[in-house]
Amino acid sequence: ARSEDVRRLLQARADPNTVVDGRTPLMAAVHKGDKEGVIAGGERVSSPECVRLLLDAGATPDVVSTHPHDNGRTVAHCAALSCARQCLEALLRGGANPSAVTDEGRTVLV
Repeated sequence: ARSEDVRRLLQARADPNTVVDGRTPLMAAVHKGDKEGVIAGGERVSSPECVRLLLDAGATPDVVSTHPHDNGRTVAHCAALSCARQCLEALLRGGANPSAVTDEGRTVLV
C-alpha cells in the first residue's frame, strides 16, 4: 500500500494501533529503509509519509513490539535498525522516545 492507500484506510476509520503478529502499522511502515509504501508487491518497505499519516491519526510511537524476534523494540528501534532515517526523524518529531530500552538494553542511539 502506498501513502494514498494508508490515507484511504484511515479515512475509513481503520485503527492505526491495530496489532497483528505483535506489530503495528507503524512498525510495518518502517520495516525496510525510506522507500514508499507499507506493502509493495508482497514486500514490506517503509514510507516516511505513511509514518506521518499514522502518527497524525493517533498511532502510538512508543508501542513495544510483542513479536518474538523483536526483543522488546519500539517503532523507533525498528526504524534505526532498518536505516530508515526519514522515518526515524518523523517518529522523533511525533514524540517517540529515543531513550526507550529494548530487552537487550539498547536505545535507539546504541
